[in-house]
Amino acid sequence: MFLALFNTVVSNLILFKNQFAINRDISMFQKFQDDVPKLDRDYITREFQSKIDQLFSEEVEDNFITRMCGNGLDIISWPVLGDIAWFKKLSIFKTKLDKLETKYENARAFLQNTKVIMAKLKICDWGSLDENFIQIRVATLKRLFPIAVSYGIEQKDYIIEHLMNHDSGKPIDDPIINLCDVLNNFEKSTKLLPDSNIWLYDNKYETCIQLSNILRNYFEEIVQPRRESSNDNEWFSSLDRFFKNIIARRTLRVQNWYMQNTAKFPQDNSNVVNGKYEMEQEISKLSLLWTLCG
Repeated sequence: MFLALFNTVVSNLILFKNQFAINRDISMFQKFQDDVPKLDRDYITREFQSKIDQLFSEEVEDNFITRMCGNGLDIISWPVLGDIAWFKKLSIFKTKLDKLETKYENARAFLQNTKVIMAKLKICDWGSLDENFIQIRVATLKRLFPIAVSYGIEQKDYIIEHLMNHDSGKPIDDPIINLCDVLNNFEKSTKLLPDSNIWLYDNKYETCIQLSNILRNYFEEIVQPRRESSNDNEWFSSLDRFFKNIIARRTLRVQNWYMQNTAKFPQDNSNVVNGKYEMEQEISKLSLLWTLCG
């Protein structure tokens, strides 16, 4: 029974060979009979439909067929096994499958869905599958907010995991920026270091000074040491623009990361809205820190 339900949920098409004598106490997936001769097919189709209708009338919408199949249930009396018509009938399903949209974008999406479906079936949870996917995705993103905002990655310990689209498996774009596009008076064609794995946030004041010094040292190394500047105001103005660009880039990447990972969900869903709010709160902490540090 578990496998029958599982196949029904994860597949675009699942064929059951069933006995049509069904009631609430005998599952249609536990009894089998021989294939149906041609003269009896119409009768059996009507009989099978009547049993299904009876099940629906007794349990209304509180049954797994309605919840899992919706309007996608067809009753077809199959020709006798071994008959030529048995093989010709397969073309019906090819036509149906060709018209269906692809259910999973890739193997990653299939695996994610499969894990959730198996867990729900095990505990007989017939609630909304879509809502579960939203809750799991947003909860995952929330857990990653601190490191995403602080380092622009998803994992730092042992192995670095970059920000990625959890549906496609593709990394979030980390565009290459030329310093001459950031600083008006900088003419060298020097590429700015990537956003990924730059440490930008910690809630301790001592760390704030350390973070500022790290970026300032980098600025002096690739742009201009302060001691070589003839105008302190211009030098600090350039440093300020440099800091702001670094923070703005991190902010945009984290926002893009969240957007891509929730794009397939309704944007007015409460979980998506709350997750976005928490993300913006984390980003505001980053901005506030650099308002003080800068």
